[in-house]
Amino acid sequence: MRTLFIEAGDTEAWLRQAELAAKIAVLAMIAGLLVLGVLSARGLFADGAYFFYRMMQKRGFFDFDEPRLFAQLITQTPVVLAMRAGVRNLDVLARLQSLGLIGIPLAFWFSALLVSSKDGLFWHFCLAFAVSYLSSGFFSIGEYNTAYAISAFAFSILLRKDLGTLSTVSLIAASIVLTRAYESMLFLGPVLFAASIYRARFDSGVPAISRAGLIIAALTFALASGIAGRSILFPRDPANLANAEDLKLILEQKFFVWLAIATSLSGFLLFCRLPRVSPALAFLGAALSTLFVFHLSWENSPSDNYNLRVISGLLLCAIMALTCVTRLRGDGRQSSSNYFGAVAVFCVTFALCVPMVRESLGFARWARNVQSITERIRHNRPIDGTSIDQRGASYDWRWPDPWLSAILKGNSHGIILSDHEYDERDFSLGGSAKVFAEFKSSGPLYRK
Repeated sequence: MRTLFIEAGDTEAWLRQAELAAKIAVLAMIAGLLVLGVLSARGLFADGAYFFYRMMQKRGFFDFDEPRLFAQLITQTPVVLAMRAGVRNLDVLARLQSLGLIGIPLAFWFSALLVSSKDGLFWHFCLAFAVSYLSSGFFSIGEYNTAYAISAFAFSILLRKDLGTLSTVSLIAASIVLTRAYESMLFLGPVLFAASIYRARFDSGVPAISRAGLIIAALTFALASGIAGRSILFPRDPANLANAEDLKLILEQKFFVWLAIATSLSGFLLFCRLPRVSPALAFLGAALSTLFVFHLSWENSPSDNYNLRVISGLLLCAIMALTCVTRLRGDGRQSSSNYFGAVAVFCVTFALCVPMVRESLGFARWARNVQSITERIRHNRPIDGTSIDQRGASYDWRWPDPWLSAILKGNSHGIILSDHEYDERDFSLGGSAKVFAEFKSSGPLYRK
């Protein structure tokens, strides 16, 4: 029995040291994803090239969807500030776009993890990060990344033991941004609302000014849910909404099945107060979780991106709701069983981080190939007439190809055309020659 069960204190010091090292590793992974995303200019993937071009054309923000306005403004701020400061280098601006799209959501996740760590909830938020950001796809232009990250940051504040004035102000600011962030607030908003009301009503340790702030935040979260609901009832793009709601497509993809299994297993080890079990059993559970994740075929394509967003958002909501119930209604004390759950969560996080790194490196290689081709051509050429990956490749998104090829080349002459539906007329309608007369590339964005 001694090999299966351990007495309290036998390995407590070792577990604390291992947990600290794992936390540092998670934060280092987030920093690494940021650096890699910026260096690879991942923000240009898919619709990102078109959005980047429109920002240059307008010399400012490109907002296209009122219910998501605030999320768009936040992520586009680095590029807009640079342009208004006189920066006209395409290479610099392209990487600043990635800094906004990737760095800002990751900064909110980083902050949420730091805040929650002080209250013993680091691994709860790490699991939420893994199943939302790391599993929601490679599509960085989407406002959902920002919405999920700010929601997690708001949850980390709501679950703080000591809710001071600065925390309350941060919570209200987050709630305001979330009113126009993403349709996922339809289900995230009510959980945030309930947690805010609960603390304002039942937590006697909350100061009066913070209690008032909680009520303001709760009302704003309710407003965010209403705006999201209206956006779903009257969608900007009904076809995209239909893809997100295609349950048959969700069940047909192995990724969702394995992700659900890995999340359930690691979540069970994390949330349930089990008897004090040996590290061997904990590592067995972690190994199974990791095996499930590595088994899946992780890729991003136009057909499944909206499903990925929905599933990751629902998983985030479920984890945060369970965390709120555990913390607000329980004593929230750490136990050895939580340490063992942390092992599983860390392994799942690492397993999901690996394909994200692989995809970023793969996109950089693919974009370098596109760049080398566009540098050689002198006249507009259909994509089928080049050596670029044919349709179905992970990184080729069809309609933004003209804008991407022009950005990578640094001018609007000799671009790659996707097909007959998106010919040079669509590109020239945006006044491409005028845009590229002012914005230039100082050299290849992707160097060999």
